[in-house]
Amino acid sequence: MIRNECENEASSAITVEQAEEFVQRLDREIQEILYRAFGQNLETLPLESILPGLKTKSFFEQLSKLRTVEQQKILLMRLGLFGGERMKLEQIEKELGISRQRARETVGMFLRRAQRIPLTRRKNSSMI
Repeated sequence: MIRNECENEASSAITVEQAEEFVQRLDREIQEILYRAFGQNLETLPLESILPGLKTKSFFEQLSKLRTVEQQKILLMRLGLFGGERMKLEQIEKELGISRQRARETVGMFLRRAQRIPLTRRKNSSMI
């Protein structure tokens, strides 16, 4: 059990090259936002302080699966990765011209997907 948890921790850390690869999958506009905010240190995004338990690898994988640039922006704004501070739903609504409900649904969908990955792995590994 302890061994599986250690392996999950090690597999969730990413290298500079992996971070670069994940970012290259994103739209150019989102790439620029991330580089402007974090420079070349994308593998060290402060995700654990924003959402405990969310690993960098899972974050990038799920961010790239969001269908539109707008959805990716919503997430970055809500988590404080867009300009440094977390934005309220009202601020996102004004900035992007969308409803608060749409922003809430986008963030909720992302969180459900991103947090499901480690749970699924742990569940399957205990069944072996």
